[in-house]
Amino acid sequence: TVDTDSAAGYYGSYVQRVDAAGGTDVNTAARVLIPFATTDMTGGAHATDYTYSVDGTEITINTTGDYEISVNVGVTEGTTTSRSGSIVRAVLNGTDVGPAAKTGYIRNTEGHQQSSYSIATFLLTMGAESTFSIGAIRETTTSGTVLTEAGESYLYIRRLT
Repeated sequence: TVDTDSAAGYYGSYVQRVDAAGGTDVNTAARVLIPFATTDMTGGAHATDYTYSVDGTEITINTTGDYEISVNVGVTEGTTTSRSGSIVRAVLNGTDVGPAAKTGYIRNTEGHQQSSYSIATFLLTMGAESTFSIGAIRETTTSGTVLTEAGESYLYIRRLT
C-alpha cells in the first residue's frame, strides 16, 4: 500500500537533498559520508518523516516504512590523480546496504577528469530512529583527491508505506 496525498497529487512523502558545496574527497581509504546539506524539494509529511544532521551527512528516519531511494554523486579529480575509482553505497545505521555504484572510474587523460556514481533506484525498509547516509570509499589502489562537485550530487528519498 502506498500512502497518498490526493490534495497535493503525489504519493508518499519525499525529500530531495543536494550537496551544494561539493569538496568531499570520495577517494579515501576509510569511508566518508557525503554531505547532502541543502534541501532542494519536498512533499507530503517530509517535515515529520525526516530530520537531518547539521552537516547533512545523516538523515534520521522518523517513520517506519518502505522507502524508494535514488542517488547521483558527481565528482572531479585533480590533474595529478589518474585511474581512480571509488564505491558509493547507502549506509543504514552504520552498515552498507543496497546496491553499490562503481561506475565513477576516471582515467585523467585527454580531458577525462569528471564522472559520476549513480544508484538509479532501490527500495529499502527502514525503521523509526534509523540513520541513513550515502558513503564512499576508494576501491582502486590509486590515491589522490577526487572531490564531489558543487551542485552535482543529489539524494532523493520517498516514503512509500
